[in-house]
Amino acid sequence: MAEAARCLNCKNAQCMKGCPVSINIPGFIAEVKEGNFEAAYHVISESSALPAVCGRVCPQETQCEGKCIRGIKGEPVAIGKLERFVADWAREHGIKPKKAEKLNGHKVAVIGSGPAGLTCAGDLAKLGYQGVELMTLNPSELDWEFVKCEAEKNGLKVVLVCTGEIFGQLGLSYTNPDPENRKEAIRRSKEIIDFAAYLGANINIGRIRGQYCKELTKAQTEELAVAAFRELADYAAPKGVKIALETVTIMQTNFINTCAEGADMVDRVNRPNFRLMLDVFHLNLEEKDLFEAIRRYSSYNIHVHLADNNRRYPGQCGLDFEKIISTFRECGYDGAFTTEIFQLPSMEGAAKGAAEYLIPIMKKVYGQEEA
Repeated sequence: MAEAARCLNCKNAQCMKGCPVSINIPGFIAEVKEGNFEAAYHVISESSALPAVCGRVCPQETQCEGKCIRGIKGEPVAIGKLERFVADWAREHGIKPKKAEKLNGHKVAVIGSGPAGLTCAGDLAKLGYQGVELMTLNPSELDWEFVKCEAEKNGLKVVLVCTGEIFGQLGLSYTNPDPENRKEAIRRSKEIIDFAAYLGANINIGRIRGQYCKELTKAQTEELAVAAFRELADYAAPKGVKIALETVTIMQTNFINTCAEGADMVDRVNRPNFRLMLDVFHLNLEEKDLFEAIRRYSSYNIHVHLADNNRRYPGQCGLDFEKIISTFRECGYDGAFTTEIFQLPSMEGAAKGAAEYLIPIMKKVYGQEEA
């Protein structure tokens, strides 16, 4: 507390200007000075979901401490050490961030499973989201226990771990003409299955399934896909992980674009834990009748993505989401609705906009008091 007493509690706090997430630094230090460590933790948690991490790895010397007035003629206040102390004290005493007053009943995709992604997840929990999707290229480089604990601490369920960027960033797929490319795609997918199993989640298959190409016949491509899907499904089954094959618009791949094509592939793979996921954005582009597609293929579906037809959050363009969600409800769907959307006008703005638009609809359709 002696270090906290050094803080001048500046009215125009320069330290806050040096903080990327604008933590109320004078506010939390004032609470530390008075011995109110729980109050200090909640002040920090208003802006940061990972104080224990940031207190250790952030370059305070060039950020908050670099702006500290005390540092002009001497040593700056040890802001990072105080933040770390508060976070560690809170963990040791079972103190958790305040939960949202109301849950909105939706899950949201978070790209990345490291500190940035988990900070995003923590912020979403405060908006009332109940779960997240995660995406990672290298699960082996993550601290799995840390990821799980951070999700649980924020009251979030990890519902899905995505594979998309294995293709998007690395160009790996199950149907690539190069056998080594295919082998690495499957190896990484198995790592993601292991990660998902640890978190109690499922996985999806998007563009990593690959595409038709001139080097292989259509039949050869489909045979490679079936073999890969069976291998992954058999690997995932004893771990309790389901695989959701996503039908994707032809603008992203020329392989498995419609629900009919997806259902045919599910039937060919013939594994109980290998099913479809329905992304409303893609369905709107590829199906003649969006609502009929939902009804016809509902028995194959285990996961739903929501986005308007311009890929912005629902309510920004022309799709009728009350009718869409009602159709899923009529078909008996009771799984996660995940918003996979552009971060426009900003991540927080999109998340808030989606929640504000969808909460009344979810309450009306599903009758959830905490939707």
